[in-house]
Amino acid sequence: MAIELGFHFDEEVDRLLKSASASAKAKDFDAAISKMKEALENMWVSDVTFSPANIAKIIPYFQKAGRYSDGVAFADKYLIPKLVEGYDQAGSTDRAFICRYVGEVHQKLALNAKREKIKDDETFFSSKAAEMQDAYMKLIEIARIEDLKEEYPYMLELFGPDHSKWPDAVLKTFEPILR
Repeated sequence: MAIELGFHFDEEVDRLLKSASASAKAKDFDAAISKMKEALENMWVSDVTFSPANIAKIIPYFQKAGRYSDGVAFADKYLIPKLVEGYDQAGSTDRAFICRYVGEVHQKLALNAKREKIKDDETFFSSKAAEMQDAYMKLIEIARIEDLKEEYPYMLELFGPDHSKWPDAVLKTFEPILR
């Protein structure tokens, strides 16, 4: 009998991430970039969700390898377009997380620019990261309201139409849609 655990990870991506980190620790940043590119290709087809930090991890490797411009180009031409694929068809929650992931990439780009002492780029990327954070916060709130609206019929069924008979905690949760 097999037991299915709630936690799932992609062993190949995990192996590649560790290998990239080991290469970076050994100061072989070109190898770290290569391993991260391979890891990213595996992430896109995996059924596992990866953290924004894992996805943006490649960006500092470019700067440390002395390839600042390559890192900017990689983010602009590959990484960000890959992250925003399907944005227009996505629901509010998925759109929020897309913004969060893109924001993380911009934060890493801003850090690279700061290390390279390229003030205009640092300001630009920091501004983009802040825009993405704002978009994330707005979209996550929209998604929360959408979820409450979807859940509301079940609450009506469970507690009835008279809100004065609903538990205080439930009323507080549903307050944004009961106004």
